[in-house]
Amino acid sequence: MRGGIFQIVYWLILPMLILPHHAVAEDSDWTVSFQVENDFFAGLTDRHFTNGLSVTGLVEKTVFNDWAKYLGPQFPTIKHQDIDAVIVGLGQNMFSPEDISSSAAITDDRPYAGWLYGTLGILAEEDDPRTGGSTLKTLSLDVGVTGPLSLGENVQKFWHKTFGLQNPNGWDHQIKNELGVVLNFDYKKRIPLDWSTKFFELDFSPHAGFALGNIYTYGNGGGVFRLGKNLNLDYGPPRIRPSLPGSGLVRRKGEYGWYLFAGFDGRAVARNIFLDGNTFAESHHVKRRPLVGDLQGGFAITLDRLRLSATYVLRTKEFERQNGADRFGALSMTVIF
Repeated sequence: MRGGIFQIVYWLILPMLILPHHAVAEDSDWTVSFQVENDFFAGLTDRHFTNGLSVTGLVEKTVFNDWAKYLGPQFPTIKHQDIDAVIVGLGQNMFSPEDISSSAAITDDRPYAGWLYGTLGILAEEDDPRTGGSTLKTLSLDVGVTGPLSLGENVQKFWHKTFGLQNPNGWDHQIKNELGVVLNFDYKKRIPLDWSTKFFELDFSPHAGFALGNIYTYGNGGGVFRLGKNLNLDYGPPRIRPSLPGSGLVRRKGEYGWYLFAGFDGRAVARNIFLDGNTFAESHHVKRRPLVGDLQGGFAITLDRLRLSATYVLRTKEFERQNGADRFGALSMTVIF
């Protein structure tokens, strides 16, 4: 979705204009991340995963202490005393075939689809004295809708009309309305490496996780290498699922940090509604590939209460007869309030 480039102004720049400096205290209650992912950033227009928008907030668990106290023990690897923050968020993803000019169903290419969802979860961090690093666990629940109720058609057509782009004509064949629920779990370690110097640091973050629901069901694993300064300020920039796990967590220590990163993730996929079609109704679908891999690289910079990042993603084919791998970019901004 070519119009997505113009959404950066709203999603990334506008919050900085309206946030007064005195709104930030040393003991901050909220950390908010704004994310936009679009194939335009990789030189493509409207091809498969064409646009994703997300706003995610981390709030200290004391705000939702009773809820966090109940949910934590329900999951074996998370203890209530380890929970550091509650996660709340809102997002929208859009998918389309390569040829958006045709009004006919393109049976051998990806279906049109939208996904509008809210997120609620918990985040737990724990120091690891053995490695000098730390561990981050994230458990979250996405609840939303696909189909016309997701407003994917409305948003894409609005931006294309606004900027004089090709009208997407095949939305009559989109995935149908369906309530979606996905349980997500990510486990990530940060391991400092011995090659660090006074000029830069190096670390490696292996990860594993899963998604379980009627929208996505998969297991994944991989890792990320980072080279930079003050790497302990975060765990890498957040991404829109499915993806390598990052986090909106940023420590505010009155310091700056920067890093370059490169990572990989492999997924064994048992369910992807945006390829398999609706769960309870007949809809356009294609033959999904069971194994999918991501390679990503980019950079991030942290300046006290602000983190900015840019990521380039290469994704292997997700379905049979797909015309080559997918490429897209991701931009994010995290602000500590």
